[in-house]
Amino acid sequence: MRHDPDTAPALGEVPWPEQSLHDLEMLALCCPECGNNELVETSIITDQGRETALECDHCGEVCPDVR
Repeated sequence: MRHDPDTAPALGEVPWPEQSLHDLEMLALCCPECGNNELVETSIITDQGRETALECDHCGEVCPDVR
């Protein structure tokens, strides 16, 4: 099969890790400020009302929970 650098690979061609999806979700969650992966679920008030957020246990950065 010819490789075109301007196209994305088909899903079947993507090398998937040997980990479960739950493990991958846990690995992907880290603080954008300091990279810490110990986040605490909290609640914040936004324009859309009360939403779930994640607070970094290290630097205190709070980000909306987009999981």
